Amino acid sequence: MTIEIVPVTQDNVEQAIALACQVFKKGDHYAIRQEFRAAVGLEPENTDVQDVMEIYRSGYVMALKDGVPAGFSGYYTQIGHEEDIWLGWTGVLGQFGRLGIGEMITEAAFKAAPTEGVKNLRIWTTDEDQYASARRLYQRMGFIEERYSRTAKPWESLSIARVFTKSAEPENALRNAWANSAYRLPDLELFDQPRMNEVVRERSEEGTTRRYAVG
Repeated sequence: MTIEIVPVTQDNVEQAIALACQVFKKGDHYAIRQEFRAAVGLEPENTDVQDVMEIYRSGYVMALKDGVPAGFSGYYTQIGHEEDIWLGWTGVLGQFGRLGIGEMITEAAFKAAPTEGVKNLRIWTTDEDQYASARRLYQRMGFIEERYSRTAKPWESLSIARVFTKSAEPENALRNAWANSAYRLPDLELFDQPRMNEVVRERSEEGTTRRYAVG
């Protein structure tokens, strides 16, 4: 078995997009296509992603198992917050699970990112069951979990969002916690509100509102 990590370029970006669209549901496909194409410098997606989502300086990698696309991950920076590198869209096809590809592509994405002036590696996700294995992976990799918003009520959509942080300055890990430097993430708030609202509505109907621990 051979697993190779390759950069996503203009030559293979459509292959990477197709792979990501197999992992994520249809409602995410428009954002995936824009972000992947922006990462390789294709217009007009590059301008749209910067203007609307305030994302730039991004890149993606793809994992190939015996030459077959198996997983993908990436990184980006929020405009005005160059001290943080965020993990981009990340996923592994189900048939390639339990091979360590998730950790490999996450590490590869962060290693491919710029390092000058960077203080933190950050990831946002949600507490939905489908991302449980990803959250466990991030914790094993040394990331600390916090709520995206400490003021969101349990029935509000942003209450299910989570931020994981791993400090590039271990001695300043607490100072660099998300709670101490929180800012708005347009890519989360603009593109994921419908999905998160749907989850919150389902939980309300099922009576599954719960308390959240803060890392």
